[in-house]
Amino acid sequence: MIWRCPRCRGELVEVGNDVACNVCEIRYPSFEGIFDFRLARPSWIDYEEDRAQARQLIAETVGFSAEETVRYVFDSDALWKLAGPPDYDFSLYWSV
Repeated sequence: MIWRCPRCRGELVEVGNDVACNVCEIRYPSFEGIFDFRLARPSWIDYEEDRAQARQLIAETVGFSAEETVRYVFDSDALWKLAGPPDYDFSLYWSV
């Protein structure tokens, strides 16, 4: 594995869908193959709530392309709507 533990720089090993450190034994969850290497520290982000929202988004967008997922998030989030209509020019990121 090319990744190292962000906490202690120890070797990471796969444990099911997640990875864990051989040295400090911290476990990093995976969301659709993307590891969450954030360390629990004082933050304005509630990590458990953020992870719950990620699981919900994954469940709601099964089979969506990356562009469809982004559109879904922008269309369904009230905070984005307050900022005005999003610019859906995805040509900079994907060929459409």
